[in-house]
Amino acid sequence: MKKRILSNLICGCVLAMIAGNQIGFAKEFTDVNKMDADFVAIDYLSSQDVLNGYEDGSFKPGQLVNRAESLKMIFAGLKTPVPGGYDMDPSKLFPDVAVADWYAPYVALARSKGIISGNQDGTFAPARTVTRAEFLKMLLETVGFKKELWVNQQIFADVAADAWYTPYMNYAGKSGMLSRDSDNKLYPNRELSRAEVAKIIYLTLVIINSQDMAFLSSQADAQISQIENYLSGNDVVSADRSAKLAVDLTQQALKLSSDPSDAEVLSKAKIARAYSLLVSSFVAALESRYGDARELANQTITKADEAWQVNHDTETVTKHLKDKAAEILAQLEGK
Repeated sequence: MKKRILSNLICGCVLAMIAGNQIGFAKEFTDVNKMDADFVAIDYLSSQDVLNGYEDGSFKPGQLVNRAESLKMIFAGLKTPVPGGYDMDPSKLFPDVAVADWYAPYVALARSKGIISGNQDGTFAPARTVTRAEFLKMLLETVGFKKELWVNQQIFADVAADAWYTPYMNYAGKSGMLSRDSDNKLYPNRELSRAEVAKIIYLTLVIINSQDMAFLSSQADAQISQIENYLSGNDVVSADRSAKLAVDLTQQALKLSSDPSDAEVLSKAKIARAYSLLVSSFVAALESRYGDARELANQTITKADEAWQVNHDTETVTKHLKDKAAEILAQLEGK
């Protein structure tokens, strides 16, 4: 039963139909494909020249990132100018950072702005692999994070109220920059890979650009397209994550719209919601929650109909959504 639902749901995916858009590679990396959980983040950041690949054409998504590389990625992602000769007085760097080091300007700028303060022994340790807590501190301090709003609170099981990283981890967990596990843990001391860094920076940009309609719309399209990619690869977890993010992006765009009845914006929001319902129906069916699966499939059809009523140009994608929901319903008969 479960395999039949999966095979029928992913049959005949129509990626190019999603809101008239289809995500593609900004830069083709030999070791990154559309089925990867962090594909959209890597693709977007590479298109903005924030993250680049290696001479052999690879991106090395699983490679761990060190502290010096982290600063470069953060400043590039946030488009923070880094003057080459910025306060390069050796006495204002760290004992283990030389003026001639490629990362010296990044370290000098970060220290001057209070983004970093170094280790207890006075060093920076540029080659040490960065942890989640360290990376989030550098990232959030760069954007002027108001940490006083998040101190002295134990929200997550492994983030003590009095730890130095508490405000950064608390905010990251509550804002969606990091996902907590089933034990309500965020793992502040876990080392970060290039793919994970890409995801965190990307989600930070989603937050920063929450008032930019063009950004919200383009990234909603990218996430909606990814839902089909993930389902075709049997990755329900990633499909659900993309669906929820697409809903958030389109709902924010709807709030910003000067005309709440704008057909394009409203229909895209309804399509995102329909996809979220469809994925939830699929998950419920896999978990043998047949009543929930049936209800969610019917809600998918209703929401797709609403999108079509608002904007007839969405007929192809809304029909696709309804067909997939109908296939689930057909296989739930008698269950």
